[in-house]
Amino acid sequence: MEKKTIGKFIAVLRKAHGMTQKELGDRLYVSDKTVSRWERDECTPELALIPVIAEIFGITTDELLRGERNTTTGEGTVSEAAAETVAYQKKKSDKQWKSLLHRRMTTYKNLTYLSVGLPIVGLLGAAIANLALTRGLVGFCIAAAFVLASVICQLCFASNAKMPVDEDEEDTARTDDLITFNDRVLGTAVKVMFFDLSVLSFCMPIMRYSHFGLGFGSWLLEGTVFLLLALVLGWAVYAFAIRPTLIKGGSLSPDSEDTVTRRRAWYRTLRKHVIAGTAIAVVLCVLSAVAIELPGQFFVKPLVFEDKESFQKFMWDEALKTREDEAREEGYWDEDGFYVNVEIATELVIGSNKQPSYSPDKDGIKYAECRSLSGDKVLFTYAYVPDYRVRFDIDNEDRMPVKVYKEEALNTAYAVLEGVSVGLLTLVAADALVIILLLVKQRKKIYYT
Repeated sequence: MEKKTIGKFIAVLRKAHGMTQKELGDRLYVSDKTVSRWERDECTPELALIPVIAEIFGITTDELLRGERNTTTGEGTVSEAAAETVAYQKKKSDKQWKSLLHRRMTTYKNLTYLSVGLPIVGLLGAAIANLALTRGLVGFCIAAAFVLASVICQLCFASNAKMPVDEDEEDTARTDDLITFNDRVLGTAVKVMFFDLSVLSFCMPIMRYSHFGLGFGSWLLEGTVFLLLALVLGWAVYAFAIRPTLIKGGSLSPDSEDTVTRRRAWYRTLRKHVIAGTAIAVVLCVLSAVAIELPGQFFVKPLVFEDKESFQKFMWDEALKTREDEAREEGYWDEDGFYVNVEIATELVIGSNKQPSYSPDKDGIKYAECRSLSGDKVLFTYAYVPDYRVRFDIDNEDRMPVKVYKEEALNTAYAVLEGVSVGLLTLVAADALVIILLLVKQRKKIYYT
């Protein structure tokens, strides 16, 4: 007599139900090769799968383990015992099913931690390249590489974690469990994608600094602005384009009628706030860019000289004052208050026909040249004073009139413009934060009231 085994019994039951090895393997989430090994008695199913297999074929686990159906008939007490056994096996099978889903979700979440860790490492690399090595563009490329790796890993992990749904499955409860499980997998993947988007957008401000680094304060401010704008725009794209496509393609389960109504109201609110917030942010960003690019000369009143003699005299006098101030600091004044090191060139006659004599080695004063428009001819020289910035006319051949700006006043103007630019960017960040808070409030009102 042929020995009864679990494998041969599974083969008989499978054929009786008109199932292929692959179809049975798909329902048990194992390969068809594994089913084939069972049926050849090379190995036996795991204990966790025994109740699931028994439920698929409508038998008890005792019958499956014995390798044959129980054909014994008896009193009503026997039928009651059989019913109790079936109920117990059903309960145990459901528990094993929940455990199987839980283990699969736990494995997926553990792998997701790797996807989250990659952009964090990229952000640290970008910070080192930008702040320590002053190579902002290199830092952005490092962050982008790790973010791309995170996206690829997450797509692979989510694809492997998703479980196929059998539309012909008689147990609707398990079908619902599978749909909920797949929705959770997809939801987790979307959250990781938004995290990757946040890291990449935060690193975008350092991209334009190929040979210089962006300061930590400026990076933090600009990066926060980029991050908030990217999250708002990214969520809008996901809500209005990606999510409907996933639902239409069957990758995401559709919502109930009530949920659809609430979601439409939410989308209308989202669209209104995003458009308004984005318009305000764009205007503020444009004003910030204009402010930082404005020349400081627009806000400083210059000294204007119509002829070169008056300009030369002014610059010479200022050079003497600067030299005397330096000499005073270096101790070149005697006890009676007279300047000791009197080696200044006294032959300089301003306003006469005599060509001024400049002797840098003698008087210790540096000189600069005023050249013609073509740049091939020196029109005249003048004393160089670091505290002043000189602007010659660009339309007249004699380069007159000359505008002289106080360097300190220009620096103050640039500082004010930079402050205005930073203030406008701060308003952009505040605008994004206000939009997010309003959206959170409106979402609670729409979904939970």
